[in-house]
Amino acid sequence: MPSLFSNASWGAFSAGIRLIFGMANLFLAIKIVGAAFYGYFALMLAVSAIYLTFVNSIHTIVVTHAADLKIQKDSNQHLLKLFSAVWLFTVFASFFFMLLVILFGSDFIESFVYFGNDIELINDLNRALLFVLILLISQMVNAANIAVIESLGRFDLAARTQMFGPILAFLIFLFVFFEAEQLTISSMVLIFVSGLLLDTYFSTYFRIKMGFVSAYLPQKNIVKILPNLMKEGLSLQGSRLVVVFVDPLNKYLLNIFVGSASVTVYEVVMKVITGIQGLFGGAFRTFLQLTNEMRLNSGQEYIKSLRFGLIPASLMHAIAGVLIVFLTHFWLNEDTENLPELLFLMIPASMVIIFIAPLYFALIGMRDLAFIFRMNLTLAIFNIIGSIVFIPIIGVMGCAVGFTAAIIYNAVMEYLRYLKKVGTIPELNQEMRALIPRLLLTLFLSTLSLISYIQFRDDLMLVITQSIILLFLLILLFREPLTTKMLKKIASSLTTKLT
Repeated sequence: MPSLFSNASWGAFSAGIRLIFGMANLFLAIKIVGAAFYGYFALMLAVSAIYLTFVNSIHTIVVTHAADLKIQKDSNQHLLKLFSAVWLFTVFASFFFMLLVILFGSDFIESFVYFGNDIELINDLNRALLFVLILLISQMVNAANIAVIESLGRFDLAARTQMFGPILAFLIFLFVFFEAEQLTISSMVLIFVSGLLLDTYFSTYFRIKMGFVSAYLPQKNIVKILPNLMKEGLSLQGSRLVVVFVDPLNKYLLNIFVGSASVTVYEVVMKVITGIQGLFGGAFRTFLQLTNEMRLNSGQEYIKSLRFGLIPASLMHAIAGVLIVFLTHFWLNEDTENLPELLFLMIPASMVIIFIAPLYFALIGMRDLAFIFRMNLTLAIFNIIGSIVFIPIIGVMGCAVGFTAAIIYNAVMEYLRYLKKVGTIPELNQEMRALIPRLLLTLFLSTLSLISYIQFRDDLMLVITQSIILLFLLILLFREPLTTKMLKKIASSLTTKLT
């Protein structure tokens, strides 16, 4: 079985590929269809994400159950039932969402997405919603496959299966950008669907190669497993209430008070920070099965994750900020000019999420889900109140206020809970003191980038200052031990396979 570092390396590398090409696809799509039209697509995704998050939370729970089952007698038989339950649930979830779209799709478009009377646009949005349905079903099937692969300990293989879809979508978008004059919203969604279908093909292929093929057929007594999985999945859903409920609310309020272009601004920022979080979240998912080890060695895995991961995470956020400055100034239109300000405002909260992620996955691993649900229910309520108050007053910047306060509260509660359930982390304060100087340097460079964007409207001065800042950030990033070690590991693995 691959080592922890191998799993983490491939998880981070795969997330990096998805981040780079995902952001390229995002900016190409916005450029091709326009910020306002992309905003309508973002609104559809925001609502479908509520359903998808619940389904995926059950897939995450399955990984933790598999860790327990593998040490029991007749483990293969128990795993077969578990995987069969996963597949049965995924099929029913897909049919249920399909039924919702068929019955209420048109009403959803007219009451939540578009309030105008352009018949041609309404028809295109209805077609786009059907493609979003295909997108969501593909995501659920893909997530079910990934859950089985991860349950069998192959986090590295799960990561590799998700690398090629964004690349395919990028190639199609690139062709459309140079060859087509105009693209409808539904055609844009279809391109995203094509990429995800490729990922689903690879995950299905390797899922079958991992064995337990008979799990695709109903097994005896799996109905007894499903209620418990759904109960724990619903509890885990509470840990994501901030994203699940606040994200659609923010987009809905922005669409009403500011316009659909502001929805695109918010969507881009969230894609950037969640993409960077995914670089580390993919690696940190290994903590789902490391709770016992962390209890025995006083959280040394967590200390290592901070030592090697926190500075690269801060540098990646800063680099993303500089790139957003370039893209906003030279690529996008004036409807998105406040994009860099919003991104830099939300970076601190994003860093806190990465800081606490290993402990969050450890809490899931011990299935302390009732606490997570209670904590985040309160968190979501306060975040919703913040959005309702601040978005009508200060527009898209109001999203950052509630988001930051909520995430800080979330991190404090999760850390205190970890201390209570597992124990202290003696070396944490010492490790943080060692990291502070480099964190402050990154903060200084990020602030300098934002100030120069606000002050310099001349193209030449902006390019010079941002390029110098970007160069410094890249040098710092490639000097980090995690960066060099991971690149060497992946290069060595690829070289071995080629030879």
